Amino acid sequence: MKRKIFAIISSAVCLVSMCLLFLPVDFSYIYMAEILISAFFIPLLIVNRAMTKKKMALCMTILQTASLLGFVVFVVNSYSYFLFGWKLNLILYFVPQAFLLCVSLKVFGFGKRFVWLLFGLIMASIPIKSIFFSQFYFFRRQHKETLVDIRDYSFKDNYKVLGLDRLKRNNVAELSSENIDIIFDVLKGSDWISEHYPYIDFDVKSLDRRQIERAIKYDFSLIDYYNLEEVDVYKLRIPFKRQNVYVYIPFGKFVLFEEGLRDYRKYTSHSPKRLSSYCYSDLLIPFYDIEWYKTNMKN
Repeated sequence: MKRKIFAIISSAVCLVSMCLLFLPVDFSYIYMAEILISAFFIPLLIVNRAMTKKKMALCMTILQTASLLGFVVFVVNSYSYFLFGWKLNLILYFVPQAFLLCVSLKVFGFGKRFVWLLFGLIMASIPIKSIFFSQFYFFRRQHKETLVDIRDYSFKDNYKVLGLDRLKRNNVAELSSENIDIIFDVLKGSDWISEHYPYIDFDVKSLDRRQIERAIKYDFSLIDYYNLEEVDVYKLRIPFKRQNVYVYIPFGKFVLFEEGLRDYRKYTSHSPKRLSSYCYSDLLIPFYDIEWYKTNMKN
């Protein structure tokens, strides 16, 4: 009777946790999952070890405790939720849960073959869900102290959260022919490439407008990121002698003060379209390079 009561409790807690994973609660889920570890799973695994005396139960207890310690380390070090470490920790977190669920099913008379098949299906589905189908709705706005829910915006259906700062927008329009001309003129007629990639002996005379037009692809979007109010960032990769020149080109609404306008006009004679005082809607010049991306967009 005690085994059946334990099995019912274990199964209920495991099923609740697994169901939570498939709800769009992203950040909140991670915290709820770790509370479940502390309050339920580790005690349940200890009880299971005491009842069965099996080494496997001891291994699962150690693994669940390690998952909890990993959670604590990530929180203390402000490790980004969007990086692979969180997802790996989440996968490891589910191994003891799946083990408890399968042990519970054996108590109710399910065969060993069925139990192992179920364990395999669970452990196959959890990584696929965690790695490829993560749902995140909270992103960072620079003037806000707390994270912001993208669903609170009227344009919520057009954006998907990729990282703490990066968003993805559906159906982004391609840059116009005029925009391509401006980008080509900036790269060919200014020192932007030599300034941002001094270690590459790049000959700007080799630039081809058609090649640039074909190579420019939409990469991600930003909202309220420093002076970028709402922009789509396009990525241009220019291969050169086994190296690449990466150009990140924001297009949309941004704020420029006098110094920013002076920098803008240093690279082009084109004037950005002014919407109001210090607010413009156009290509942001100068563009960004790969170091900017690695430093600021790593989350």
